[in-house]
Amino acid sequence: MSLAPIVRLGEVAEFIRGVTYKPVDVTTADDPEAIPCLRTKNIQELLEDEDLIFIPRRKVKASKLVAEGDILVSSANSWNLVGKCSWIPSLSYNATFGGFTSVLRGDRSAIYRRYLYHWFSSSKVQQLARSFGKQTTNISNLDHARCLDLKIPLPPLDEQKRIAAILDNADQLRQKRCQAIALLDSLTQSIFLEMFGDPASNPKCVAKRPLGELIKVTSGNGLTSAQMDPTGGYPVYGGNGINGFHSEFMFEAPQIAIGRVGVYCGAIHVTRPKAWITDNAMYVSKNFAHLNVTYLAEALRIANLNQYAGRAAQPLISGSRIYPVEILVPSGDQQSAFESKLLAATEYGGQVSRSQKQIELVFASLQHRAFSDQL
Repeated sequence: MSLAPIVRLGEVAEFIRGVTYKPVDVTTADDPEAIPCLRTKNIQELLEDEDLIFIPRRKVKASKLVAEGDILVSSANSWNLVGKCSWIPSLSYNATFGGFTSVLRGDRSAIYRRYLYHWFSSSKVQQLARSFGKQTTNISNLDHARCLDLKIPLPPLDEQKRIAAILDNADQLRQKRCQAIALLDSLTQSIFLEMFGDPASNPKCVAKRPLGELIKVTSGNGLTSAQMDPTGGYPVYGGNGINGFHSEFMFEAPQIAIGRVGVYCGAIHVTRPKAWITDNAMYVSKNFAHLNVTYLAEALRIANLNQYAGRAAQPLISGSRIYPVEILVPSGDQQSAFESKLLAATEYGGQVSRSQKQIELVFASLQHRAFSDQL
């Protein structure tokens, strides 16, 4: 096969900037003069349109209505998200797009739009687009002009369609695995509810006791990021899990860490062996009832401890706030059975995750070959 010609992106596509509007312009879906407006939060692996805002239709030119085959691009965002894109499918409604986004629109006479989407969403092009970002404070802005100077291989339209079809099929498999992993993330709670029922209604009449009778919690030890030793091999847990590594550890055995302060207060993590827990979290220092650690961690997640946080300055929980909270206390055998089921699910989840990593590598390889005349 002869090599495909290389052209500037700007020869076959254009960027269209989103609509600017003020907070006071935002209206509701009930407004007959309103139109849905897509934003950066709608840009996911697949376009997410469950959470739309609405703005006056009079502000929107015809060129700023999204169309099937457009590519919605995050053009003003944190550095790691600028350039992120979603394919616009056929929508059952008219919609526009906001000022922190742009639409990349291909010329149908020159480029097949699914081919363009796969090229622009490839890891290589995404990295390049991100590297062009213009930093302003903590926001990076997509440099449209430099992106339009990017070189794209442009085989004949029939060949573009063939390549896009191959990548579409591979992407469908990748998406199915992603959906399976998302379902596995909710499996733990499903197992808990199946075995013990909803703690609020307690349909299985499992014994309930307040946390203060079951456990004691203690704040972790302060350790700032500047004090950590990043060459150390021991994970450091804060309110939202691992936030660094250190050369020393506090605990030999795994501990239950509970986010103590901030937006992640109430988050539950079981630490790895030999770990540090900072004072942004608490840990279960006493387990008076000798509850199974795996069971206890999930019971605490189900309890949603964040709802008991104080809100004076920032969210904060403490022992005194959570000790009155009641949890289900099934028999030791039932707790062990729960742990066994959870371990089996975790092992299966690990297999799916490893398979997903392989699929991602294969998909990246296909993308590379597709845009270098090797597919």
